[in-house]
Amino acid sequence: MPPTRIPPEDLAYPAHMQAISFPTAAAQAAKTVCDRIAALLNEHLLARPGLVEGARDGWEGAFRTEFDETWRLQEVRLAGLKEDLQRLSGDIATALTNVSTINAQRAAQREEHRAQLQTPTGAR
Repeated sequence: MPPTRIPPEDLAYPAHMQAISFPTAAAQAAKTVCDRIAALLNEHLLARPGLVEGARDGWEGAFRTEFDETWRLQEVRLAGLKEDLQRLSGDIATALTNVSTINAQRAAQREEHRAQLQTPTGAR
């Protein structure tokens, strides 16, 4: 999607008819990055339990307890980060849809406004 910019001719319309300027390409790129990182986090979170269990076999003592606590905290943080990225991606997608919808509505309003201006006064 190309970035949404306000064409100079639209500036002559009332504010409620003007297109909303929005960095569509940058938003789409940010959404893609959020999706990619969330997918990587999910992939690694799913793979780690087996790897961690293998490392724990036969391991005892204070360092094992510290490792278990640290690992549990990291899992919680990484899962939270994954959820935050997924939520942000959804918010960006919603913003993209909303801007597109509003700009389409405003374009229709501008077209209707132009048509009214071109209609002779007596024909209204």
